[in-house]
Amino acid sequence: MNKTKLIFSLIASLILSTHITKGQGKTLYVIDSIPFYQNMPFIKEIAADDMHLYDDEIASQKIYTDSVKIKNLGFEIFDTVIVIETKEMLKRPLELSKIPNKKLFQIYNTFIYYQNGDKPYTGPFIDYNINGSIKERGYINNGTIEGIVYEYDNMGKIKKEEDFKNGFSARSYREFWPNGKIKAKYNFSFSSPNEYSLYTSQGLKIPKSYKKITSFINEKQFHSDDTYKTILKLFQNSNYRINQKSYDAFLFLGASLFYNGEVELAIQMLDSALVREPEDINSRICRLYCTIFKYENSKLRSIKPIKENYTFAPIDSSALSERPIDIRTICNDIHELKAQGYNHLCSYTYEDDEGSDVKFFVSIPDAEKIYCK
Repeated sequence: MNKTKLIFSLIASLILSTHITKGQGKTLYVIDSIPFYQNMPFIKEIAADDMHLYDDEIASQKIYTDSVKIKNLGFEIFDTVIVIETKEMLKRPLELSKIPNKKLFQIYNTFIYYQNGDKPYTGPFIDYNINGSIKERGYINNGTIEGIVYEYDNMGKIKKEEDFKNGFSARSYREFWPNGKIKAKYNFSFSSPNEYSLYTSQGLKIPKSYKKITSFINEKQFHSDDTYKTILKLFQNSNYRINQKSYDAFLFLGASLFYNGEVELAIQMLDSALVREPEDINSRICRLYCTIFKYENSKLRSIKPIKENYTFAPIDSSALSERPIDIRTICNDIHELKAQGYNHLCSYTYEDDEGSDVKFFVSIPDAEKIYCK
């Protein structure tokens, strides 16, 4: 099946309900035994961006169109049923396979039940991404989530631990860098000051004076003749504008500068972010996007503000040899992202001053094919 068609059909299947009548040409996807068609209580957690299932992630696929076979499967209101098994599902350890899938739970009167159980569920739960990789796991006690809920990254490593009490977040959590070291700790308390600590990927605690940048210079200041010299100097020397130890302040500046058309300066800021924190995935995604954009617009020094999502198209590969240093940067970022499990699409969403989302996204296979020969 065509990959693109599969993505759109999956999204459409999510909004269907059990009130569908036969004969409308409806298709149901059953992925790793989970039917994506009804209003499951946790289905809202699957955003459209998470609904990409690629050909190389599928282990097997069966298409049923015979009405008798479809009825035997229990999905008689559909004309076509596509049953998919993912490669990740086949690799699951036996102990994980026995844990009930979060998408099969139902909520009644604020309590969680497993399938058609007659009493609130008690026991472990697990959730998976659409490609079968582990997404989350935790424990439910008498129908409410209790204890630590673990979230996982693309490589199956824990990226966050969040504490729950009586079904609600206790607002205490720990986040982790891709190398496993603690990234942030937050402990909420009603009786004492809240404790929030940040750490580098090397385990160094970031001082409390660390602050994220919260505002930016007016757009019209970007387009004077001395933009690249004066603005860069201002950022490097003014603690009011930016904390020199803050990698994510440089990330924010890089994304903001690119949004306002300053591609070269954006890349410099993202370089600075990665020098300060090589493990930061978002800075690497943004730099890859901006550097590719620079290649496609090699004669542009300043461009119009970017208001819409931009995806790169193939360019003349003969021109790439003229800029070998940036080519190495692009390939290095691609390889680093692949090492963190980004084998298909990588993305980062930046929120501009008006609250609108601007997305940076790159197809890793396409970029690798063009730039890493």
